Amino acid sequence: MSNWIRKGKDGTIPATDGFIFKGPGDAQNYTFTGSPNDGELTTNIGGGYWYLLGNPFSSSLNALKFMQDNIGSIEGTLYFWDHVGEKDSTKGHYQSGYIGGYATVNLSGEIAAYQYVSDQDNNEYTYKTPGTYIPVGQGFYVAGNSDGGTIKFDNSQREFVEEDGGTNSIFFKSGKKKEKNTTANERYYNSLPIVKLGMNALNQNDGKTYHRQIGVSFHENNSFAYDNGYDSEMFDTRATDFYWKFPEDDKNYVIAGVQAFSQEIEVPLEIVIEHTTDISIMIDDVKNIDSNIYLIDKTTGISHEITEDNAHLSLEPGTYTDRFALAFEPSAALSVGTEIINLSTNIYVDNKNHHLIVTKDDGIDIKKVVLYNVLGETISTWKIDEHAASYELELKPGLPAGVYLSKISTNRGENNKKIIIE
Repeated sequence: MSNWIRKGKDGTIPATDGFIFKGPGDAQNYTFTGSPNDGELTTNIGGGYWYLLGNPFSSSLNALKFMQDNIGSIEGTLYFWDHVGEKDSTKGHYQSGYIGGYATVNLSGEIAAYQYVSDQDNNEYTYKTPGTYIPVGQGFYVAGNSDGGTIKFDNSQREFVEEDGGTNSIFFKSGKKKEKNTTANERYYNSLPIVKLGMNALNQNDGKTYHRQIGVSFHENNSFAYDNGYDSEMFDTRATDFYWKFPEDDKNYVIAGVQAFSQEIEVPLEIVIEHTTDISIMIDDVKNIDSNIYLIDKTTGISHEITEDNAHLSLEPGTYTDRFALAFEPSAALSVGTEIINLSTNIYVDNKNHHLIVTKDDGIDIKKVVLYNVLGETISTWKIDEHAASYELELKPGLPAGVYLSKISTNRGENNKKIIIE
């Protein structure tokens, strides 16, 4: 819930408030006059409302101290608009024509905004990530918790930090991006194990490749339920996107805080796809975790190790819930004898006779074969009760041409393979 108030040229803006204004379309200087603010400044936020605040001081504001001081009234997340530009010169006046997204900061760390990687002129972009300190004049959004209450700025939250050229104080404005040091202040963030995942996906509507970043932190005092200050909602979910998704919680999260790190922990995520497309999922950053990192597919049993390499997925339109997760050990189905099984079994399509052909070596007993579509839905299941060197499995009539996933269950484990039905 929100209310916008138009101030105009003679309006007065409270010192605590952020503001939005539009320029004439040409380069222009703006002059702010008045006395610097000092001491305690307060305002109030309603329960469940959004509030556009701004750093009221003539020095940087410690974002973490600000959140800690106001955690009784707000959700512990700050959102910063990162503006890249406009879709074209005629649409820059309208919000629908903006190119940019919201960068996010909570008590565990910071996440870059959803942005495109390159434009039609092959200009490459990097990401400005909010640091620990909010520069002079920088605006940001907060949300009131269920009750809302007083929001306080005071001198204890102020810091002298170099802006823009420093490592932790970044002013968000339009223009070509510069490479930034995205490491947050060591005093606050260094101790938490954190993984940041990235996803690249081509937007078929505008031909640009976009990058989404999400993060998860691990701490013994947190859980898979909502933890204020460590779980941050994603409210700009796109038609093709990914985010953390937890059982019995209808919110999408750009930052999640979960329980203490262990090799066995899995963090579920959800992927939404607008058009048939290839996506890449990668590690953007990792801190305080000495382990291989995997994207696991619970439907196929495939574990994509993304510690060094990207996971490449071809997905049909749909919402993929309860299928993918971040993990730190491979799927159990593939952890024993995987290489032997892959070499000792094979499956391919006899498109002329509309059969799946499964072959195996001696010593491998096939128990079951399952065929899935790319949404993870079961198409056919064949239980194998006899021993043979090969099997011809009849496909259902009328199956659409396309990519399918097969899973062969054996006495030595499972073999997963992508197949094409013509």
